[in-house]
Amino acid sequence: QGFTNWNKRDFNQFIKANEKYGRDDIDNIAREVEGKSPEEVIEYSAVFWERCNELQDIERIMAQIERGEARIQRRISIKKALDAKIARYKAPFHQLRIQYGTNKGKNYTEEEDRFLICMLHKMGFDKENVYEELRQCVRNAPQFRFDWFIKSRTAM
Repeated sequence: QGFTNWNKRDFNQFIKANEKYGRDDIDNIAREVEGKSPEEVIEYSAVFWERCNELQDIERIMAQIERGEARIQRRISIKKALDAKIARYKAPFHQLRIQYGTNKGKNYTEEEDRFLICMLHKMGFDKENVYEELRQCVRNAPQFRFDWFIKSRTAM
């Protein structure tokens, strides 16, 4: 029968949302596809995953979605590691120890690294604009009041 009320733009939004949230997070996918009700997106999703092998560029689409899902998994594992590391200490801003490899650069001090890691954990590693907020925290932190190097860093 087909979905006559879905156009290429809707399809691309659906694919991008699958890449961003993973194929199982249908609620967020439905919110991301503009102009379609959650029921329409759920119905479309069921048919898409059932018949996706009929599409001619499915390899490219699946690679795009799987790359997004790999990014999601990486973020989850980093968040778990960060939570576990911070949970080991009562006062992580002072006690946190960072093991450096042999090729540690000379850019940041251990105090700066500790502050960045603790603030990243406190703000939520997976927030959308976390690095811009982190930059603001560094600029407002009294311990870096005279540290031009760290205050002059950009969010990207």
